Amino acid sequence: MTGTEAIQLGVCLLFPLSYVGLLLWTTGQRNGHPPRRIILALAGVVVCVLGVVAVGLGLSASRGSALFDFQAGSPGLFGLPRLGVAEVRTIDVIGIAVCAGLLILALKSAKGLTTPTQSAVPEGEDSPSEETQ
Repeated sequence: MTGTEAIQLGVCLLFPLSYVGLLLWTTGQRNGHPPRRIILALAGVVVCVLGVVAVGLGLSASRGSALFDFQAGSPGLFGLPRLGVAEVRTIDVIGIAVCAGLLILALKSAKGLTTPTQSAVPEGEDSPSEETQ
């Protein structure tokens, strides 16, 4: 990976993660979660996203293609490489499954901040979990 590619990848990760982090921080505070819990949830989301990027880089390297090279395979839709059924390997399926698992963990970590704590619910009102039952 060249320095330019590393900078591009860093910027592509920095902006969405900063927006998601700000959103989760304010949502967690509004719902009465302590700062330590919010920081742990944000760290979990960041680790999961970095894991997905690492799996993607690993799969790209295992194919022997350069990173961010969309012309490595035969041209398909919009110039992206076309994957035939014969070209999908076992490692690709495992990588996709690992990415899906990491994204589910990130969503569960973020969902924990969106539910209000009992101290955040004013007295006399039902908590959201009691309303749905």
